[in-house]
Amino acid sequence: KNLNQIILSLTAEELEIPKTSSVSLYYENIWKQMVTNSGCKLERKFPVHDFLLDIEKMNKEFSYDFLDKILKYALRNKEHGILRKKDFQFMERFAGKRGPAEQNTETRSAIRCLREDLIGMDQVKEQVMETVQVMKFNRLRKEMGMKKSSYHNVHMMLGAPGTAKTTVAKLMGKIMEEEKLLPGSQFTCVNGAELKGMYVGHSAPKTKALFEENDIIVIDEAYSLTGDRSEPDSFSREAIAQLVIELEEHAENKLVIFAGYGGDGDPRSDRMLRFLQCNPGISSRVAFKIHFENFQPKELAQVFRAMMGDSGYQVPEESDEAVETFFRRLQANRQDFGNCREARNLADRVKVHMSARLAGEKALTREKACRVLPEDISAAAEDILGEKQMLRRSASAIGF
Repeated sequence: KNLNQIILSLTAEELEIPKTSSVSLYYENIWKQMVTNSGCKLERKFPVHDFLLDIEKMNKEFSYDFLDKILKYALRNKEHGILRKKDFQFMERFAGKRGPAEQNTETRSAIRCLREDLIGMDQVKEQVMETVQVMKFNRLRKEMGMKKSSYHNVHMMLGAPGTAKTTVAKLMGKIMEEEKLLPGSQFTCVNGAELKGMYVGHSAPKTKALFEENDIIVIDEAYSLTGDRSEPDSFSREAIAQLVIELEEHAENKLVIFAGYGGDGDPRSDRMLRFLQCNPGISSRVAFKIHFENFQPKELAQVFRAMMGDSGYQVPEESDEAVETFFRRLQANRQDFGNCREARNLADRVKVHMSARLAGEKALTREKACRVLPEDISAAAEDILGEKQMLRRSASAIGF
């Protein structure tokens, strides 16, 4: 063994963990429990699966004692708090980095992305997985030679702006593709208005082609097909009539998702409700409705931190409370609250204040360019709150 291997070699009798498959869920649970017992916790996007693959390269026979030594080595300079990926950079000396070909085979599944990357939304995730399970069950029945069980795979996703409806719709389609639950995997996402043709007689073939050429169809902002008119125009009526035909014909061999604002219980602002009312044929063919709730301030603070982390910025932990307070103030008494879009706006504004603060820095380092200061966040929050208040005063002054 080389010196690096000796540093982390086993010095006591090991408790062998039964190994059924490489880096199984069992191993992941063992590791997470060990971290919890140490008084720490893993950062939200800690790559547990890839991390354990690196350990496996170091020692083919997993053991509790070996994992314990890895953890203690990482904790040598810290006792409590959040363990981040960078705390285990020493692993590269022992395991080496995986090559591109090996990395490509470890791409996370859409199911894992749904469960791990999206904050909150437990009910939505459960409904998506229920649909996947019933389709897998029906496939199993077919393979067993049992009577065909019909399932209308047409869904409607309702919620306020920025609640990740389109993101979940795309992930749902990706899951269907990976699980091979549909005859094909051709995916498309169109705006409702795109179904309308350029001239009379064009909308119907355009809508028909959409279903002929694709297997997973997401119609975002579906109400834009009819606009704000009490009565749809001739182009819309033509597209809707063809849409009803396609839904009836392809409800079982396609995935169709209508997404848009709605579901808040107020018929005056529920655009998706108006869309359904424009033609009873569409409403009766939507099998399931998935409601997306507004994000809570604590969840939005996590979204903000994730967005900044994805861009390579480090947000101080002591700023979490201030960020939550900002979202709580922003969300109060606002029907146009943008949820995750508000988190994105805050992230963008923080970057503006950081660049202004560091503009005159003579010896700018990578560390300084990545580290967000509490004053960057507070200044950005005050800017946004001030602008929102000004807009409300302007709207009141002109009678809106």
